[in-house]
Amino acid sequence: MIMTEVLRLLKKRGCPYIGKSVDLGRNIKIEGNICYIGDGCVIEDNVRIGFGAYVGNNCRIGHGSSIGRYAVLLPRTWIGCKTHFGSQCTSQGNNWIGNHVTINNQSQIGWGMVIEDRVFIGPRFVPSNTKNIKHGRNIPYIVEPSKIKFGARIGSGVTILPEVTIGREAFIGAGSVITKSIPDFMLAYGNPARVKREIPQDERLPEKLYNEYLKRKRAGKAELPSLKTNLLRAVRIVMGGLIP
Repeated sequence: MIMTEVLRLLKKRGCPYIGKSVDLGRNIKIEGNICYIGDGCVIEDNVRIGFGAYVGNNCRIGHGSSIGRYAVLLPRTWIGCKTHFGSQCTSQGNNWIGNHVTINNQSQIGWGMVIEDRVFIGPRFVPSNTKNIKHGRNIPYIVEPSKIKFGARIGSGVTILPEVTIGREAFIGAGSVITKSIPDFMLAYGNPARVKREIPQDERLPEKLYNEYLKRKRAGKAELPSLKTNLLRAVRIVMGGLIP
């Protein structure tokens, strides 16, 4: 409903909306005349933003990345360099998405989720981030985001339950439901998903690429700074109401 109203207003204006204190790089391409970029965003060089995209306040998009048509980035979504965020995808905010990541169409990235470098996510990916659905009840809202580690590959139509970690270069088969963490370098599939075998050496990314990622991480350039404790160390966030 909110997105529909935003698009209606933008169509009436006949041009993209760009908020206050936005840092725009060079050679940014915005498709068409309907796009929303909120306050405090940083859009680096050579970024492409598709028709009807919504980029909320304080988002960051790294150089050479692309945002698909009608994609929604809610506030404090950080996207790395040379990453593709597909058409009709949604980030619920407070996310960190690394470099060279591909997120295919109609996928959802849950609040607080961390996706490391060189991850592939197929279409219609759905994560959950709470085991305790509040929905009008007087109970705590416990957010338990999932995490996808370096180089993992996830097939289409995969569902991940809260507080699950997909290991480094793990491979998840299409249509799987992931109920528990998957170790590094393992193939898993099914409902519930079960580990089937190890990923062969000749199917793995060069170790050099992983070392480059670790170097960025040690330098503090591979994470959303204010969420280090809550997300990367998997500490639960307990709230009495809705996420602000």
